[in-house]
Amino acid sequence: MRYYKLTLTVLSLSFGLIILLVSQLSYAGNKKEAKKHFKAGLALTEAEDYDAAAAEFERSVDIYATKNALFNLANCYKALHRYADALQTITQLEAKFGNKLDREWRKEIDTFVETIRTMTAELQVSVNVDEANVVIDGREVGQSPFKDPLILAPGDHQIAVSKSGFETIERSVKLSSQERTVERFEMVRVEPTPPEPSPPPVAVPIEKPDDVMKSQPNQDSDKGLPGLFWIGLAGTVVTGATSGVFFGLANKKWDDYKASDPLDPSLDQDSKRLGWAGIGFGIGAGVLAVGTVVVLIVDKRKQRETAAINTTVLPGSIVIRF
Repeated sequence: MRYYKLTLTVLSLSFGLIILLVSQLSYAGNKKEAKKHFKAGLALTEAEDYDAAAAEFERSVDIYATKNALFNLANCYKALHRYADALQTITQLEAKFGNKLDREWRKEIDTFVETIRTMTAELQVSVNVDEANVVIDGREVGQSPFKDPLILAPGDHQIAVSKSGFETIERSVKLSSQERTVERFEMVRVEPTPPEPSPPPVAVPIEKPDDVMKSQPNQDSDKGLPGLFWIGLAGTVVTGATSGVFFGLANKKWDDYKASDPLDPSLDQDSKRLGWAGIGFGIGAGVLAVGTVVVLIVDKRKQRETAAINTTVLPGSIVIRF
């Protein structure tokens, strides 16, 4: 028992060390992958391809977020006039690294947010129904109700509000920087259109019995082997192989018993136990094999019975199958 507990302890410690090693390797791999996307974002930013740069910084942040990656992503959003996303990214930066931001970082963030506020306008969208989809300038911004105003660039914007069962409302609005505009949308329910009347029935000529029989082949005859057959076959193979393994181990024990000097009775007992186990699995394999053959025979008989379907022709040339 002492050795058993010691073995379990060693295995548990080994398993824990393996998990720790794998996690550390994964952590290092994630940092390396994030750094690759971060460098790609810097190169694209220098080329003023802010859309592609934002995609690279987003990928870097998803893998392993850093202060620089989040701040660069916010600046890309600013260049793309995605001011709401820029402010949300700054909020994420402060939430994740708030305790690690020194005075210089705080100053940079405050200046960035203040600049965004002076360059943007606020739009408060009010809809009389909940869960209405709101799209602004072709981009979905969420569903009603909105708790906070939306941050947008000054100028003209196209707003579309839609919901299943209601008329879609489209409207143009002009926003001014550092001002809040409230837009209210009163959606009207659309009455469901009545279904179109179904077309009148079309007369179909009745086929002759011979033609009906030719056009309706027996599909049951094409069925494959039943699932129980494959289960039985797999069980037969597994139990047969197991029986062979036990017989092989029994023979080895018997050879060890014969070779021992003096003769070791425990080896003889082990050989007998393994032999009986081999016999048991051999019997099981035989039973499974017989059961598999029976399943196959029954299935074939059912297929033959299904193929021999009686067909009766009633007056009016209507074929009844039963």
